[in-house]
Amino acid sequence: MKKHFHNLFIPHHHNNHKAKLLHHQSLSKLILFLLFIQLALSFILQVRPGILGYASNITVSDIYNLTNQQREKENLADLTFNNSLAQSAQQKALHMFANNYWAHNAPDGTSPWYFFKNVNYNYLYAGENLARDFGDSVSTVQAWMDSPTHRDNIMSGNYTEIGIAVVNGILNGQETTLVVQHFGKPTVNAAYLPEAVKTEEITPKTEEVKEEKQQEITTEPEIAQQEILPATEQKIENQNEKVEYQILTKDNTLPEQNLEEQILSQINKFPVFSTFDITKSINLALSFIIIFVLILDGFLIWHKGITRKSGKNFVHLALFVLVALLIILTRSGKVT
Repeated sequence: MKKHFHNLFIPHHHNNHKAKLLHHQSLSKLILFLLFIQLALSFILQVRPGILGYASNITVSDIYNLTNQQREKENLADLTFNNSLAQSAQQKALHMFANNYWAHNAPDGTSPWYFFKNVNYNYLYAGENLARDFGDSVSTVQAWMDSPTHRDNIMSGNYTEIGIAVVNGILNGQETTLVVQHFGKPTVNAAYLPEAVKTEEITPKTEEVKEEKQQEITTEPEIAQQEILPATEQKIENQNEKVEYQILTKDNTLPEQNLEEQILSQINKFPVFSTFDITKSINLALSFIIIFVLILDGFLIWHKGITRKSGKNFVHLALFVLVALLIILTRSGKVT
């Protein structure tokens, strides 16, 4: 075993004075190993979608406070937390889970404004921000602020109220956290929930979670690529215009056959492993190992005074250091 590791990491005459790990065959095997890991994770997502996913440490209160902190920097008035908007935001998140989509408009044509009207929130201005796969509240709000359209919603002087929902569930076979912000300015002094849909007030609370995601902030991290879709905003030009909508009752929920209750039951459940964290950790570990071997190999070759005709250690080292930095800087999360 000792001889094997010596051959793998230390340049000497048995490995042509080059660490075995740096040979083309070894590097090819590492690439195949990474591909195998990706295929294995994809297979697990198909057969056991609840095992892999993205756990987050995002709370309604943090999102609310961070949003108002951004507004205060521009001397804008704080947004008032509105329970009707929180209810509409929660319904939107549940609707996305139930219908397996990540967008402002559902495949069946349901728009964000349907959920505002569904909780009897009559608005002059309304807007929506979405995010997913983020690990904490700070990165979620920051991703919104980095996107011009989402920033416009957060910093708009047209809005006076906000509702927020943070919901965990399974989307496209993978567990994730959806964050929904609903902004509004009511056409009356106060918006309220009708008796048919009045539920327990949604107040900011802290949820305990374990570290896991990635976010579609329905800011859509595929991250490791991050996809950002335009935020939505609507203004009712004619305040007297009548908008017809259907009030949801206990027997008439958005998802069929009480799927809403099933999805809500998942809110405090978290995946055992995070696909993003697993992939990132493996890639980072392999990069550090290769960097270490390159440094050791270069030092020993220099110390022994050996001249190589091929292989530029400095160039390879710079390349893998850059790769490691990119992996470290990669963040999960998507916004839309």
